[in-house]
Amino acid sequence: MKNVQFIAALFLALTLSSCIDYEDVELVEVNNAEMLSLSPEGAVFKIVATVNNPNDYNINLVTKDVKVYINDNLLGTANFKNKVKLEKKSNQQYEVIVVSSIPPDGNIDIGTITASALFSGVRVKVEGDVKATAKGLSKTIPISFTEKVEL
Repeated sequence: MKNVQFIAALFLALTLSSCIDYEDVELVEVNNAEMLSLSPEGAVFKIVATVNNPNDYNINLVTKDVKVYINDNLLGTANFKNKVKLEKKSNQQYEVIVVSSIPPDGNIDIGTITASALFSGVRVKVEGDVKATAKGLSKTIPISFTEKVEL
């Protein structure tokens, strides 16, 4: 009896997993990046990006291990402030608010960053991993991009 249950469970698992075809989601373009605020506690950025989801199901994104750098100096870890849901079979722009916290031992000179942002802009680099979830499955997706940002 246990063998029949095991075989039935295995068959069900294989059947369900074979129904999900996954195509890679593509970051087509970062359309705009803007620093909304900067303080000793951290920074808030608004990023507008065009993303292509060729799959026939929605995909939810959450930050897993994302770091933010300003002018090649580590600012801190980052999280999405809002939920990010990639619509199925779409190639569209998404607005994401990214909140970065500065670690207590962070060596960030806020005055220099603010001055350079006001006059010439700063290079903001975001890199790390986001977790994509859909239909009960998840996949880690590496991200990395650099944009010039002005206040």
